[in-house]
Amino acid sequence: MRTYFQLITEAKDFSKEDAKRIGDKLDVDWNKVDLDQFRIGLGVESEHDDGSELDVVGSEKDLAKIVLAHLKELPDYYTKLKQVEEEGVPANSISGGGVAGIQEPIIRRKPKNQSK
Repeated sequence: MRTYFQLITEAKDFSKEDAKRIGDKLDVDWNKVDLDQFRIGLGVESEHDDGSELDVVGSEKDLAKIVLAHLKELPDYYTKLKQVEEEGVPANSISGGGVAGIQEPIIRRKPKNQSK
């Protein structure tokens, strides 16, 4: 298993501007999601965008959703991941269990009857 450090050094580098642009496309509520955690997450999760038959990322939107799923469960997921990796604890030990995470939606939704 690769370490957090390996993932970060091998990951795509996303600027804050790129991260905000990607999140804005999904209408992320930046009052509930930390932009830096989101940016780091995009880089870490880009490991799943490898073009192989097991590639689970088909677009920036898919990548962002993976990151947001982690951040909804644990708002500082990527900071915790780094700490866990540095301490030599398996990464799968990180869990917010949905209890400590953000309970309300982190993507603003338009009412269904509202036109685009």
